[in-house]
Amino acid sequence: MTVPTVDTAKLAEVDTLVTPRLRLVPLGPAHLEPTLSGLADPETLRLTGTRGRSRAI
Repeated sequence: MTVPTVDTAKLAEVDTLVTPRLRLVPLGPAHLEPTLSGLADPETLRLTGTRGRSRAI
């Protein structure tokens, strides 16, 4: 799989939100490959209702 290049200088600085039961981190370059892998998995797409490709209307 070819991973696209991301200009990280254009990413905004966002704080990590932490509660006793949850930790939300800003998306960054480290999240790109796992996200693309998930979007390439037909079972993930089926379970989330996500469409892997845009369709012409």
